[in-house]
Amino acid sequence: KSFIEHIAHSRAGATYTCMFKNLPDEYQGKIEKFVYADGIGPASLIPKEFGKDTQNYYSTADFVTGWFALNHNKEYYNVTWVSATTPKSERMGGFIDHALLGSTYQGVTKSIISDCKSKRGGIHVYQTQR
Repeated sequence: KSFIEHIAHSRAGATYTCMFKNLPDEYQGKIEKFVYADGIGPASLIPKEFGKDTQNYYSTADFVTGWFALNHNKEYYNVTWVSATTPKSERMGGFIDHALLGSTYQGVTKSIISDCKSKRGGIHVYQTQR
């Protein structure tokens, strides 16, 4: 049995959430059975019910989108805060850790891909949007 692993960074997280909300129920049901949706610094939290499993990851120094998750409702959203590992010299303005290619979010991405391969044997779909 295959699954789809969807990784959405920044605006792509909001795009995924908006897409899901606007799908007919029959398609939402299919996504709920097959799609693992992971938001990496998503501009909109991805709700638990918008996939087989959903997770929203934020760097502790992501001051671009991290505020979306500060007071999230744990009943509706899975949020994981990850320690900022991107060197300050590579961060926006020297302190904002939001870049998908920074070491913080690259580490999260590699972990998601590793879990996908070892635990689910699913299909990996990688999307980024700037």
